[in-house]
Amino acid sequence: MSPAVGLNSSGAMAAAFACAIYILGGKLAVDEAAEWQSQATGILLQNKTFNQVFRLAWKLDAAISGGYSSGAAVLASMIGARYPVIYWSAGRAEKDSYPGQFEYPAYVGGDLDALDNIPMFAARLEEIYDLQGDKDLPLDYGLLFTGRARYSFAATTI
Repeated sequence: MSPAVGLNSSGAMAAAFACAIYILGGKLAVDEAAEWQSQATGILLQNKTFNQVFRLAWKLDAAISGGYSSGAAVLASMIGARYPVIYWSAGRAEKDSYPGQFEYPAYVGGDLDALDNIPMFAARLEEIYDLQGDKDLPLDYGLLFTGRARYSFAATTI
């Protein structure tokens, strides 16, 4: 499969690889990783090990995806949620496309460590709204466009 034309499967795969690396390296217990599915997102985002695994997975996803990754698919794969996960990172843009407006690069290419410094926020929708029980939520997938268009083929034309 060409980079950046999948169905976000790279995020789940990157999360699985990062967890496996930490588990096999003795830095993460399987039980601890399993608990991430039920821990509050705010607590997870403050958890040092969770953040290390998340940032490694984000780097792997960016490498798989031709240098571009928001980290959203990675994080959603690492936490359990009945409803959609809300996620955003600090403003990012292509180099020189918006001079002085964005501190972080959209394309990380050979500098995957740049992802270690990009602030992000995430929450399960049910942590923000009272969605307990068997309530239907007629939302399958949503995007909020706040910048310049980005197309999948651009990831292959670096």
